[in-house]
Amino acid sequence: MKDIILDGRQLRGMEDVHVAFRNGLEMPEGCGFNLDALFDVLTDQRETVAVVIRNRQELALALGKRYARLMRMLKDASEENERVLLSIDREE
Repeated sequence: MKDIILDGRQLRGMEDVHVAFRNGLEMPEGCGFNLDALFDVLTDQRETVAVVIRNRQELALALGKRYARLMRMLKDASEENERVLLSIDREE
């Protein structure tokens, strides 16, 4: 299983989110830095991928309007591919 941790205390923007996914997953050559490309990568996964959201309020502040789009994409990807597990940690 691969773990992707998106921690609002460490990530400052969407570029950091994409870097976290690139560090945790094998991304195709030339894969764009956008949510559509990330959705495609997640829904094509054959190995289980756990995406863990930590400190979500801080992540939401860092990403602004993009936070809702990211969460919607992750939810949709987890519904389309049972190997994509989405977990949101409780706030501390």
